[in-house]
Amino acid sequence: MGKQTNDIQIKHLQAFAALAKHRYSQAAANHLGISQSAISHRLSSFESNLLFNIRIDQRQGAQFALTKEGEELLGPAKEVVRSYEQLLRKIKNIEETTAEKIVRITGGFAATHYLMPRLLSSFHREHGDYFIEITCSKSRPNDIDAILCKATDIAILTQSLVFDDEGSVRKGLSSQANLNDVEIHEWITDEYRLVCNVNDELAKQEGFEWKQIADKPFWDVLGSGIFEILKKEAKKQGIRFIPKFIGELPSVRAVLEAVRAGYGLGFVATAVVSRSHVHSAPHNDGLKFLPCLDAPIKRQLVLVRRNSHSGSEAIDVLWDYMIANASRIAPQK
Repeated sequence: MGKQTNDIQIKHLQAFAALAKHRYSQAAANHLGISQSAISHRLSSFESNLLFNIRIDQRQGAQFALTKEGEELLGPAKEVVRSYEQLLRKIKNIEETTAEKIVRITGGFAATHYLMPRLLSSFHREHGDYFIEITCSKSRPNDIDAILCKATDIAILTQSLVFDDEGSVRKGLSSQANLNDVEIHEWITDEYRLVCNVNDELAKQEGFEWKQIADKPFWDVLGSGIFEILKKEAKKQGIRFIPKFIGELPSVRAVLEAVRAGYGLGFVATAVVSRSHVHSAPHNDGLKFLPCLDAPIKRQLVLVRRNSHSGSEAIDVLWDYMIANASRIAPQK
């Protein structure tokens, strides 16, 4: 055979069936939502795959008329189009049903890498039909905007990095944020501990004072925002905290390894180390975790979601579960 039918596409059959039904190319084009030239091109492409004609030659503007062979093809073509459209509707229904079970969570490094995985392991045992997408955000202040524009469903934020002392979004951090449109729940409170090498002079103490560490080199977890919190806490004590050097590493474990090797100091949240493998032997060998003697360096994590979250059952279920089970991942006393 000189021609092959394996290049026939569903759009060719749709054009063929629409022309057979409406008889005029403009009416068929309107039905499919395409241009008149597009429907003519699709029909021509369909015919180019066949060894016979499916329409009777006609003057321009005349009604579309089928040959005997075209009439024989029309029934099967319409059936294929109908089945294809049923398939699309079924796919859409499944996607909509699946979308209702998806919850998107955004948070900082500690929340997304250490806290949520531990909580979700138990959540999925009870709610295995939900899908949770977790994204580590390196621009947490903009997560309020992400909530409002529906780019994420639940955000885990460090209160002092996003909100000022009056509870408003910090000036300059968000262009869209309106706190009347979001629900905020105080979730987990933890504390930052200084990590030092056991051979460091600081290790001889049971805690540290700000004045002892102001000129020391430090390691931070990439994108964690820890030093923004530290500077704010030091300011409360009337101390200008400007470390000698701040280097960023990709994980808590990397920070601990750098401190263990004697390359400086670090800060780690108790919510991470108190229940994580990084605080258990042999990972904590050669390290000491010190509280601040001036005043505990507290961190308040908050949950944020839209007030109008379309009544999503999945968001409600996960939100309530995170609040009810916060003790599972909160720092151990």
